[in-house]
Amino acid sequence: MADKPDQQPSEPSDPSPESARIVYTSAELFRGRKEVFIEHEQELYTLRITSKDKLLLTK
Repeated sequence: MADKPDQQPSEPSDPSPESARIVYTSAELFRGRKEVFIEHEQELYTLRITSKDKLLLTK
């Protein structure tokens, strides 16, 4: 994981799908919004930042 918010995570030494981990910050995902939508297997999910600054995923 990156030490500073403006740095990209380092690449894993083994790029196989089993060992690769992609990390996104909430700022990257939300881009100033309070909710985003995620489509998974033709279902739509909502990821929200709550009033207590927690993440809530709903179908």
